[in-house]
Amino acid sequence: MHKIKKSLKPQNWFILLILGLSSAFLLYGCVPTPTPPEKAPDFTLPDMEGNLFTLSEKEGQPVVLCFFTTGCYYCRMEVPYLNAIYQEYKNTHGLLVAGIAIGEPQDEVQNYIDTYGVEYPVLLDSQEEAADSYGVYPVPHLFFIDREGYIEVDHIGLIDQNKLESYVQRII
Repeated sequence: MHKIKKSLKPQNWFILLILGLSSAFLLYGCVPTPTPPEKAPDFTLPDMEGNLFTLSEKEGQPVVLCFFTTGCYYCRMEVPYLNAIYQEYKNTHGLLVAGIAIGEPQDEVQNYIDTYGVEYPVLLDSQEEAADSYGVYPVPHLFFIDREGYIEVDHIGLIDQNKLESYVQRII
């Protein structure tokens, strides 16, 4: 009796590779993300001037957190909408919009602010601690936090002006 040696055909290796990569991608997306209405994770990050911003100190204010990277095309497209909503509601409803640059050098973030005309505060998450605690992936990723510090909306991807307005109405 002789043993029949079976080997996988190249097509089978390819299928196994695709399945493995797909599984890894899906598992990476399983990073726990706070789900509404969950208390927003607290963090302290420096702003562009080096002042510390602590989220828990903003309780009583509605907050929009916008996690972004400087190379993200969709993040750039949202800047005019975020500027408009910030200008419209910051004085009348105390709305705070904060951009959070993930893992970016300060000079690149400053160039982004200048190039795209960002009018709201920008925080530096150079160690990606805030992004990790919020389970941010991919960007842009926005969190709408009510006055009591609870996440009301978790929005992933490009947001249009109408949807942004409706989400802000839920937290002001």
